[in-house]
Amino acid sequence: MKGLDLHDIINTFRAMETNEDAIPVLGDEDAMRVLAAWRKTDQSWSKPRTKMPAMSPSNHGKVWRWLCSGWALGVAEVAEACGLSVRSTHEKLRMLQALRLIYPDGQISKPAQTALQLHVASKLKGLPKRQSKKPDGETN
Repeated sequence: MKGLDLHDIINTFRAMETNEDAIPVLGDEDAMRVLAAWRKTDQSWSKPRTKMPAMSPSNHGKVWRWLCSGWALGVAEVAEACGLSVRSTHEKLRMLQALRLIYPDGQISKPAQTALQLHVASKLKGLPKRQSKKPDGETN
């Protein structure tokens, strides 16, 4: 797979995503906050100086570690966006990275997106419904 760019590599990992990837973050409020903030921040990736391992089913872990070695996590920016401490944010980012739920281009995986949507839906479910006003000022 000579001449792969970042998006080619990410697309290879996207093709391997399964919903089970997100199980460790279900119910993790801080992880959900970090996921939501991740897509709103600028991230930086530079091609590592070492040669990329061959992309094969037995080498995915090595390729992911190689990819991560060129990835500068924007921890402070994400922490500011999600309202957590830099330390907590860094811990969650490392976990999300290890689970392959975030990508160095600022995107999140489909399983992470699904988990985030479920989290938001559960939060919205608990909110009181707003009453709509009729034209004459009465409420429903």
